[in-house]
Amino acid sequence: MCTLVLAHRVWQSTPVLLAGNRDENVSRPSRPPELWSTGIIAPVDEQAGGTWLGYNIHGVVAGVTNRFGERTEQSRRSRGELVPRALQASTAKEAAALFSPEDGLHFNPFHLLIADSVSAWLLRWREDAVEVVELEPGLHIVTERSGHMTASGREASLRQHLGRWSTTEVPTDQSVAGLLGQHGEPEFDGHCVHLRDLDYATRSSSILRVSHDGEVRWLFADGPPCTTPYAAVDARR
Repeated sequence: MCTLVLAHRVWQSTPVLLAGNRDENVSRPSRPPELWSTGIIAPVDEQAGGTWLGYNIHGVVAGVTNRFGERTEQSRRSRGELVPRALQASTAKEAAALFSPEDGLHFNPFHLLIADSVSAWLLRWREDAVEVVELEPGLHIVTERSGHMTASGREASLRQHLGRWSTTEVPTDQSVAGLLGQHGEPEFDGHCVHLRDLDYATRSSSILRVSHDGEVRWLFADGPPCTTPYAAVDARR
């Protein structure tokens, strides 16, 4: 997952709106969201067995991105393990507490976003350590380039569009999908990317809404959001 947009406690009826695109190698196999034996609902990365986004029955949602430009080591554990670990907790605060600074030694560089209707947290890999930050209510953007000295063109574009969102009216599914499906110039700065020469593209897109009582509604596009229709995730599958 390379783009996450979180609206946290902006609207009373929908305290959590998490939207995101997963950018990945086109040939990397995956499955759409399903019910795991651990009780979470998440898609499956069939190569490493983990996931990049998901939620649990308590209304906790979590998503992960990598960190562009940081050194990676094949001996470290898959970042796909981070979301399932977080979703074993019954609250976002408890989920954030499951991670220690030393986890930065075991995983390659990442951002992990965790939220429920009460709180939201960003876990940031920093030089072999993990920093845990509680997020204020509002709009937050996390990409693989977050934390760099200069914001990426994609992040700047997203902030411009989010600035038009109303604080009194929750955006429609259509408007969020339109945001996630926008292209850019250069291509990598788009919200939806197609880098054919690199065999890399936006592989899927998600819109999750958590109501004030913890009920989660997930729309999932199993393909680039510029051309792929969204469908409601059936957690019973």
